[in-house]
Amino acid sequence: MIPSLDRRPWLIFANSLLTNTSLWSSITPVFISRGYNIILFDQRGHGQSSIPPSECTMPELGRDIAHASDYFKIQTVESVIGVSQGAASALSFSIQYPGRSRMIIACNTQAKAPESNKQAWDDGMERLAIVTAQRWFPAGAVYHSVNPDFNADTNHDNPILKMIATADGELGERRRRC
Repeated sequence: MIPSLDRRPWLIFANSLLTNTSLWSSITPVFISRGYNIILFDQRGHGQSSIPPSECTMPELGRDIAHASDYFKIQTVESVIGVSQGAASALSFSIQYPGRSRMIIACNTQAKAPESNKQAWDDGMERLAIVTAQRWFPAGAVYHSVNPDFNADTNHDNPILKMIATADGELGERRRRC
């Protein structure tokens, strides 16, 4: 959380699968400069959060957003902003807690994981990084374009690919739990 003592509106950011709050590091300063308070938290098993003891559900991840808001005694936030799994969590939050957010911004989410992700989990983190980054930044994307060969020179400095591919060490046994 980036604290503020005034009554500026609050935004909650929910990260995607295989990422942590660093996902938001380039955008949160813009919102702060425009007068918003920010809550960042790592979803279960990501970043500095603990690994869930068993599988967790989307309703539980939605409740986690409510708990983050409750912790800071915020009844209503301006918006919950999520991408991928974070977007699904934001939608779950909005269903369970109508009226606790003025708006939900849900980016790049769907009701069912694509088959390529299921196979990529089994093929390893490098493959999952490739299929995820290609979905986020399709061919022709100006930023972070991805070569299907993980070891290609063009992938060497891709920050999104690195963040996803190195998540295995961070997540450990958490894989497939959420």
